[in-house]
Parts: sequence; C-alpha cells; structure tokens
Amino acid sequence: MKVAQAFVAQSGRGQRGGLLSEPKADAVFFPALLAFLWAGLLFGFVPRIYQHIVQHRPPYLWIVHVHAVAFFGWMLLLTAQIGLVRSRNIARHRRLGRLASYWGLATIVAGLATQFLVSQARFGTPRWDPPFLAIPLADLANFGILLAFAIRMRGDGATHKRLMVLATSAISNVGFARWWGGALAQLLGEGYWSEMAQDYSGGFAILVALIALDCAVRGRPSRAVVMGAALILGLEALAAYLYFSPWWLEFTSRILHP
Repeated sequence: MKVAQAFVAQSGRGQRGGLLSEPKADAVFFPALLAFLWAGLLFGFVPRIYQHIVQHRPPYLWIVHVHAVAFFGWMLLLTAQIGLVRSRNIARHRRLGRLASYWGLATIVAGLATQFLVSQARFGTPRWDPPFLAIPLADLANFGILLAFAIRMRGDGATHKRLMVLATSAISNVGFARWWGGALAQLLGEGYWSEMAQDYSGGFAILVALIALDCAVRGRPSRAVVMGAALILGLEALAAYLYFSPWWLEFTSRILHP
C-alpha cells in the first residue's frame, strides 16, 4: 500500500509551474507515443517476418505464434484504451481494463515460455546465445512490476497512464532493437554500453519523452515516472551486466541445454 502510494504523481499540485496545459498536452502526446510504439512493432518485426517467408526458412515454433498473438493483442488493447479515454468513455475503459489485466499476465507467461523454448531450439546453431536470456527477462520483469502498479493506481488517471506506457515500453524494446539495433552495433561496436543502446534505446526514448512532458506541463517530472525510470534502468543495467558475466553464461547454458 505504502509503496503504491509512493507512485502517486500528485497531478493537481504538479501542474503549477508548467508551460503547457496538461489535458491538451496529453491529448496529443500519448497518441504520439502510441504511434511510436506501433512503429517499433511494425518496423522491427514485419521486415523480419517477410524475409523469413520469402527465403523459405523453417517455420516458427508454435510458441512464437502464441507470443505474437499475446503481444499484438496487448497493443490493440492499449490502443483501444487510449481511444476510449480520448472519447471520454470512462465506463467502457474500466470494463476493458479488467480484460487488459488478465491479458497482461498472459503476455508475461507467453513471453517467458517463448524465451526458454526458442533459446533451446537454437542450441547447436550460430544463433545459440544463452546469456541473452537476461535481456528479455529484464523486459518482462519491468512490464509485470509496472503493470501491477498501474492497476493499483488506476484511480489516479495521470499516474495510471504513465505507468501503462512505461510498462508497454519495456516489452516493446525488442521491436526497436530489431529495427535499429544492427545500425547501433555497427556504430558503437561491442561492449556493455553498446549492448545497452542496442537493446533498450527505444524504451529509453519513451522515458525521456515522458520526463519532458511532465517538465512542460508540471514544471518537474512526476514521481511515478521517476520511480519507474529507476526500476527500468536498474533492471536493464543488471541484465546487460549479466550478459557479459561468465557465471551467467555457464548458468544459462545449463538450464537452456535441451
């Protein structure tokens, strides 16, 4: 209870000192963020899927299809929820929110199963990279924790929507990584900071945008965004550290060996 209350953004008091009207800024900003999330999904996955088909590669594992339905469904739910808020259909927004809670849990389960099964299937191939498991695990952990707080704080609309966007940004990192991760790898080379940029730059851009919005409309970042940022960056830094740790390589090689 006390931890959840710490996420309260205090939107009414926080608007003092801002340069923009919060309702008007939100009406433009959150749909724009949603469009950016969709861009990461489409530009990150559609070209890969197209190449997979035209090059007649082996079919995807069944769990990949389940994961795709779960994640795509989550994005559709988020889009519908933002649309309902914009149309002031709050009652339907709340009813759909119950479905979104369960769908979010299903997305986490599908994501975990996909990472383990796909990693095992890559054993003995050039794509076998067991320590990479740390990266999606951090994304799923951030998504689950932030989603839980977003549900808890649904009575505070300003805090709720910020946490929902932060949660979604965590599981959207993979799309942005597929979109521009290769270019960043060529630019930055190998190493810890390069891995952080390749895997997490999309979510980081959303985080910076949320902080900029709060500073513009409130004069300072909201508490929810600051604490969410600390969680996200902390787990992402840990994941990148694990990726380069010899003991993590040994551990993941053992648990992922089919």
